Amino acid sequence: MRMFRIKKQFLDLITSGQKTYEIRAESSRIKNVVVGDELLFVSGPHKALTVVTSIQKFLSREEMIKSVPLDALGADSEEEVRGILKKIYPQDPPLLAWGIEVGRG
Repeated sequence: MRMFRIKKQFLDLITSGQKTYEIRAESSRIKNVVVGDELLFVSGPHKALTVVTSIQKFLSREEMIKSVPLDALGADSEEEVRGILKKIYPQDPPLLAWGIEVGRG
């Protein structure tokens, strides 16, 4: 099982089942995640155990925004997703999108 820190607002969307994709910048730690891995998302004392159901790689945030359904990201608009990603990843690195399901595994 791998653990990742996440902001509470996004953890709440994951635990409610509204957010079924998690986006992370590609890195050596992130690239090693495979379908079937259990991911534990943590925000303070709050946790959500998920399992990876799919993985997609995108070269830019724009490519990702056009490919992943907004509701699966827990967002209402492309602008909302752009704003969040620009705050977290100002340089627009390659991104990995994990399809996740809560409570499996």
